[in-house]
Amino acid sequence: ANSYARVMLATIGDPKASVARGLATSKSDQLVQLGRLRLVLDGTIYNPEDLPEPDRRLSSSSDAARLLTAVEQFGLVEALAKINGDFALALLDDGSGALSLARDRFGIRPLYHAATGSGIAFASRPRALLCIPGVSRSPDSRFLMASAATHHRFIDQDPTRSPFMDIAQVPAGFVVTLTNGTVSRHRFADIKAGQTPSGTPNDQAEAYLHLLEDAVKRRLRHASKPIFTLSGGLDSSTIVALVNRITGERPVAISSVHRDKTYDERKEIMDVVNANLVDWHPVEIDDPDLFALISKMSGFHDQPIPTVTWMSHYLLGERIAEMGFGSVFGGLGGDEQHAGEYDYFFYFFADLKSSGRTDLLEEEIAA
Repeated sequence: ANSYARVMLATIGDPKASVARGLATSKSDQLVQLGRLRLVLDGTIYNPEDLPEPDRRLSSSSDAARLLTAVEQFGLVEALAKINGDFALALLDDGSGALSLARDRFGIRPLYHAATGSGIAFASRPRALLCIPGVSRSPDSRFLMASAATHHRFIDQDPTRSPFMDIAQVPAGFVVTLTNGTVSRHRFADIKAGQTPSGTPNDQAEAYLHLLEDAVKRRLRHASKPIFTLSGGLDSSTIVALVNRITGERPVAISSVHRDKTYDERKEIMDVVNANLVDWHPVEIDDPDLFALISKMSGFHDQPIPTVTWMSHYLLGERIAEMGFGSVFGGLGGDEQHAGEYDYFFYFFADLKSSGRTDLLEEEIAA
């Protein structure tokens, strides 16, 4: 198992990571053991104060140590429900032989798994699994068709699929348990509408702003030389304004801009720049070598890249790496959080209508 783990790590460019009994990580303190339970964590927990202090048998005080202590006390599902963070993890029970894999509720960290001739392999990238004997390189034609024929937000319409036939994906907010050749999936986190807020609009705004500022503060504490993507929209502009207020300094911001004014958002971005809230770095994207870039991106992500938005972000990512920044903040996801992308609505409404869920359909349309 250790030899396979090292080959997998070398395949994705991390040959010096810590390896112990078939589990591997680039950060040694994120691989911990308590009795028969072993856990490896990729990611960050932003509310460690809500988890118990690490068990005294553990030499580490890392996020993984706190989480494993919580798992031993409460069980995996209850421990995961307490977490504010982005993560992928594996928990191995040496007593029962069960392997549990889990991702955060938004699926920020990727996680894949595959059955091999001698057991189960899992990794943060499909590429690492393709080097294991018994795992086919054949692409999943249904995944490829979804990438080619649907809107880019619908690629993961089946969140268990991956670009490859023999590789499955752990869905966001799920625990996948693999034991004795069986696979079971359990959702530990779901996002549901709460009660209609009470109080005046000003009260609601104040409560919302408090939550948003708290979220930004928690992530800033763990950020390594952060930079902020800025589109001029409400979400990214709000985040950089909050960081300016929290730190008293102008955060470094980066934006993709274009000579063609159709999609250029420079005018909206300049509202924030002219208010002296950021140290701004525009990156002009106009005439890249498109086919060479698509080939490079598809290889980097181990899957087809079906949207030009992803391409712009990739080019920004390259520039961010060149500039030496270690963490990227952005407003992506704000539309989904507040109302959902418009593209989703009619498909969702049609599904509700066809399944006879008229009460929920009327509630959603009214909202």
